[in-house]
Amino acid sequence: MLFIFFLGPGGIGKTFWTKKLCSDWSGNVVPLNKFKFVFRIVLSQVRDDSSIEHIILKQTKGFSDEFTITDITRVLKKYGKQILIFADGLDEYKEGKNQ
Repeated sequence: MLFIFFLGPGGIGKTFWTKKLCSDWSGNVVPLNKFKFVFRIVLSQVRDDSSIEHIILKQTKGFSDEFTITDITRVLKKYGKQILIFADGLDEYKEGKNQ
């Protein structure tokens, strides 16, 4: 898995770019098309005790309610190096953990 964290001050477009890149991947845009799966994780919604499988499952609800934790685990194991994860809101994640 490849994790990409978007960093910078608020209001510069980090969330916009994570959403756009996910949209580009779904449209088969090069070079993102080399990845089998692309996930966008909103870090402000993550709890310390969450596994990557649980985070992905929780944050993909609504797109497909048919996925199970077993499905996510299977995908991560099978396609590990072909998975791209955009992590959005690292500043909010850190701030929330320090309170």
